[in-house]
Amino acid sequence: MNLSKQVQRYQRKNIIKAANFRRVKIPKVLDKDLAYFVGILRDGVLTCREGSKGDYEVEIYQKNAEWLEKVVKPLVRKLFGVEVKVTYQHKKTGTVGRIRIYSKIVYLFLKEVFEHPDTNKQKTCWKTPSLILKATSKIKQSYAQGFFDAEGYIAKDLRTIIIGQAWDKEGPSPLSDIKYILEEIGITCYLTRVIDKRGGRKPLEILRIHRKDSIHKFIRKIGSRHPNKLDRFKKFDDLFAPDLVA
Repeated sequence: MNLSKQVQRYQRKNIIKAANFRRVKIPKVLDKDLAYFVGILRDGVLTCREGSKGDYEVEIYQKNAEWLEKVVKPLVRKLFGVEVKVTYQHKKTGTVGRIRIYSKIVYLFLKEVFEHPDTNKQKTCWKTPSLILKATSKIKQSYAQGFFDAEGYIAKDLRTIIIGQAWDKEGPSPLSDIKYILEEIGITCYLTRVIDKRGGRKPLEILRIHRKDSIHKFIRKIGSRHPNKLDRFKKFDDLFAPDLVA
């Protein structure tokens, strides 16, 4: 999908003007890489702090530093021409890696073209971007792959794939859209809403894939770029794939 019209419509003044001052690329096509990046922003935030150093910021968090170093960092360079570093933040739950993109251009591009809210200004949940919903099946699958790499996991017993995200708004949730994307390609999944007692009793949506044949289809058709998840997928294949038909 060509993004020229969207960029011109939303940010002809702001993004293009800002691009004159820094050598930051603006993606012109919604391809698999960009769709994947939009998906991993499910575990990211956009922040504008006007009048401070690093006014415009895009952050991506992840416990697995290898994924940030080997997947996300090169992807940021490829999509936007920006060099970033992986830094570490020590919390009670463990060390978390993060990538920060200090760029008004990238911030505005993601905010306006993909409708990502400014986390510092709006306490609102991010709905599935309309461009993703209108995209081809392959693009949607790449978005789902990024969503899974950011917010999902495969259980230790290899019998369930789980994707979870906080959601307390009316209307279709991002995970209900993921459910639809998966069901379109024959993956049976179940969506439930629970209360996250560990997270201040916030509503939490959980999407689960239980059936072995559906897990097998997920691995083949959605897949992952995340080292830990790829390792678990291999273990699943070693145990169950010989008995399944793709």
